[in-house]
Amino acid sequence: MPQGKRRVLGVVLCGGQSRRMGQDKSMLKAAGGQCFHQLAADRLAQLCEQVVLSVAHEQTIVSRYKLLTDPRESFGPITGIAQALRYAKANGYAACCFNPVDTPDLSVNELRQLIESHDRAPGHLVCAVNDSDADRLETLISLVPTTCLHHFEEAIADKCYRLQSVFRSVTQLTCVTLPAAACKNINTPEQLAPWMKPHAGH
Repeated sequence: MPQGKRRVLGVVLCGGQSRRMGQDKSMLKAAGGQCFHQLAADRLAQLCEQVVLSVAHEQTIVSRYKLLTDPRESFGPITGIAQALRYAKANGYAACCFNPVDTPDLSVNELRQLIESHDRAPGHLVCAVNDSDADRLETLISLVPTTCLHHFEEAIADKCYRLQSVFRSVTQLTCVTLPAAACKNINTPEQLAPWMKPHAGH
């Protein structure tokens, strides 16, 4: 078992509002029949001892993975991240590896790079950047130590919900460059269409 597998909680972020898609993106299906939330969770399960699905209060997902449900009052992804970090801390994990549900081209090997970076510098928040826009943090593809929980709780208390700002406020921040395709979100039916055809996947 890899060292990181013993102490990193895998978290699939499923709670987005999916306005442009018009339906819950976590329930979208690839050509093989698997829902997007299952694809993302199964990737993380190859690297993490436990995987959970972070879901909005009103979401109903049937999964063999544990659900972490946001409170009724949610402030977007920062709420799910804080919830996951609290759960991880209470259950003896050192960090959470976050994977958004709508990045089906993100691979196990790319997520492994985040965990390996954490292994080299356990106190650092690790965040992906894509190779076509290195100035923008891919905050939902990240590995966050539980020691950073206070940054998110303080931001929520201050009504600062923008993850770009919260991540950049962390002094010990390590960026890992990934291919732009791996970081691409599926947001519209047009972007989903290629995934409805037979696909090699990851």
